[in-house]
Amino acid sequence: MWTTFAIVTAAVVFYYRESFSIEAISVGVIAVLLTFFAVFPITDPMPLDSAALLSGFAAPALIAIMALLVVGQGLYHTGALEAPIIALSGALENAPRKTLAIVFGMAFLISMFMNNTPVVVMFIPILSSLAARMRGSASRYMMPLSFLCILAGMTTLIGSSTNLLVNDVLRRTTGEELGFFTQFGPGMFLALVGTIYIIVFAPILLPNRADLKSEVSESGKQYIAQIRVTERHPLNKAKPVAGLFSELKNVTVRMVQRGDTMLLPPFEHTLIPGDVLIIAASRKELQKLLASDKQYLKGMLDIAGFENTDRQTEVTDAIVMSEAVVAPASRFIGRSVEQIGFRRATGTLVLGIQRRSSMIRKRMLDIRLEAGDTLLLFGYEADMRALRTNRDMLLLEWS
Repeated sequence: MWTTFAIVTAAVVFYYRESFSIEAISVGVIAVLLTFFAVFPITDPMPLDSAALLSGFAAPALIAIMALLVVGQGLYHTGALEAPIIALSGALENAPRKTLAIVFGMAFLISMFMNNTPVVVMFIPILSSLAARMRGSASRYMMPLSFLCILAGMTTLIGSSTNLLVNDVLRRTTGEELGFFTQFGPGMFLALVGTIYIIVFAPILLPNRADLKSEVSESGKQYIAQIRVTERHPLNKAKPVAGLFSELKNVTVRMVQRGDTMLLPPFEHTLIPGDVLIIAASRKELQKLLASDKQYLKGMLDIAGFENTDRQTEVTDAIVMSEAVVAPASRFIGRSVEQIGFRRATGTLVLGIQRRSSMIRKRMLDIRLEAGDTLLLFGYEADMRALRTNRDMLLLEWS
């Protein structure tokens, strides 16, 4: 038993550190348990062999949980519940506080019969709109929403995967089963206590935080980007003054790559065609730079090879800029933009990479992505819209 607890503790540590993928850690835990109980077998009162250890994968409760996940995701992706949500959005204008109570009530009711995750995802946009309408922070509504959905899940057999697993163990050990509403009474009591606690203490304990879009898009945090100097480029033959390039106001040049040579500040060399500048600038300053002369944009796109030869969409599509955050457990983590084949995979280009924890002084295309990195994207509107369903990135509102 102590060894089992130790293995579970080690698994939690590995999940937290994110050094390996969730799948690899989970398979490793199973392998360690199988090996341990093969070396130290348990036969009394019932054998704990490989068949018993793996029997959980065929448990009816697990199959039911997976089926409910499919149903919940189906309801979310098909828009089956969009009609009442759109109706709630219309009520925001006149009675935001009353609408807030209705939103939480609907989320509670739906979570009694659905998995929590798709329910929370469906109501996040409404709560964001409510927070903006009431001039509050969306962060103060998201956690109460999550907890209310969890509390609601305790009231029915299918409201929580834990209830299904407990029912399966109860059936196998005693022959008895829980009914659909067996736990409704105690579940509602606990949900009532939890709801009162949330109403009283959430405003006190939860801080006002800026939303992700404001934190990323409107902050002064800098992106790492790169520009190639060409014959007609405004930076061609630019001479540094006191080690800096006066043409690049409010933009920091971290490095100039000339062939295989890395030129570091303070700069002394005049720029020539073929030089690649590694720069750091906020999104606002990057937009000003791109708008000042089309050659800046051409110099950035020339590196990534932005072209229209492989597109089926009409050329008249609008070209937009957007930002996307690399999601936890993303397949992009640990790989560079070139290794991912980002242009081929998404139809969009990475113009810049923002990382909050460290100063980067290397070619943008050589940077290995980490969870939480923000990518400044450039591409056709149809391709950008398609990124909304991408599991590896969280797309922010485009400009």
